[in-house]
Amino acid sequence: MSETWIRGGKVLLGERFEKRDLVVTDTSVYSPDKGAEPSSSADVIDASGLYVGPAFVDLHTHSRTPGKDGSETPESLAHAAVMGGYCSVVAMANTDPPIDNVTVWEQTKKRFEQLPVEVIQAASVTLGRKGERLVDMVSLKENGAVFFSDDGDVISSARVMKRALEYSKELNVLVAEHAQDAELAFGAVMNEGEISHLLGVQGVGEEAETIVVARDLELNRVVGGNLHLMHLSAAGSLDLLRYARSKGISFSSEVTPHHLLISDDELATFDTNYKVNPPLRSTKTRNRLKEALREGLFDVVATDHAPHAKHLKEQSIKEAPFGIIGLQSAFTATFTALMEDIDLDGEKESYRERALASIFQMMAIHPRKILSRFTSAETISNSYVVVDPGPETSQKESDLVSLSKNSPYIGRNLSGQVASLIIKGKVLLKDGELYKEGGFS
Repeated sequence: MSETWIRGGKVLLGERFEKRDLVVTDTSVYSPDKGAEPSSSADVIDASGLYVGPAFVDLHTHSRTPGKDGSETPESLAHAAVMGGYCSVVAMANTDPPIDNVTVWEQTKKRFEQLPVEVIQAASVTLGRKGERLVDMVSLKENGAVFFSDDGDVISSARVMKRALEYSKELNVLVAEHAQDAELAFGAVMNEGEISHLLGVQGVGEEAETIVVARDLELNRVVGGNLHLMHLSAAGSLDLLRYARSKGISFSSEVTPHHLLISDDELATFDTNYKVNPPLRSTKTRNRLKEALREGLFDVVATDHAPHAKHLKEQSIKEAPFGIIGLQSAFTATFTALMEDIDLDGEKESYRERALASIFQMMAIHPRKILSRFTSAETISNSYVVVDPGPETSQKESDLVSLSKNSPYIGRNLSGQVASLIIKGKVLLKDGELYKEGGFS
């Protein structure tokens, strides 16, 4: 039995932190009796001055498996997840070939089975991700698929989306939408605004998102299915979410760390590491997204980790693919976003703890609750992460363990660090370094 003692840290209990020790095994977690000591075979983590909470769960990861462009491998994906404090990730279905049938779903799922991090494989909503005909959701659910998404593309047909939501209710599965009108977004490379006009490139306005968000919420008002709205980035979407909540419409939603921290003005240098879909928005919209996060309007902070091989991102701003990596930096980017531009007025520690508690809610607890409605993920229980809010570091490309290096944070100062990760009692990360006994050589 694996056993790890986490000593001296502040542990999240509900929405507050309390200083106590934790013992985490492969089957249980408990606070030891006063004066109790670990056995000689137990791993011990000194968490003095640090914060402890459930390990992170990502509802939005691109594994690139199966794929052919060398952007990521299952092993490098798991490595990045561990460095970011994740015990479980949901892998999207926009692969090559797309995961639109039971055979490909099962073959892909097997690729991840020996990893120390759990990978929950999504299936696409439509055949070939073309938005025209639904996949066989019944057979996929019978074989274990619970998460369906055409992410990377919107489901343009309201008829197809309504039917998918009806199946989500009947089968108890989740349908996740990439909310962006395809015709309005056609040819766009970034947000439509001052910067796109300055650069002379085509942009896409926020209305491309809000149109689809409004449609899908209205469809689900009628259907009552399981709708998840991915990587929301538009100010107008926030008003729609508030309205839907007030009317009791069922949905969950996510925002990404990069939409909270970075604005579209970064693209003024034509750096394709800032080219992402949906695009980085204006500073005004970014600030509204942060306020919505503090308000608790979003359910989840998800990475939208989208690795691309270097030669692909080195193309022009028009030709380079959309996407940035995010697993390794999600905690630090989100924490930095929440701590910036705040007048702490002598209350830095209390605000910092509220920000950390909010991050644990939206990167660990809420994703667990969403997934628990559909599946009993193996690593979600008895997995903990230890974070250090103190250090400020500047990310270097050599720090990145993903096979791809398309990070928007290279050279940017970020606050905080993921210090340690324990999955089912086994230490995988300790003091910011991979722990070899934990499953990585």
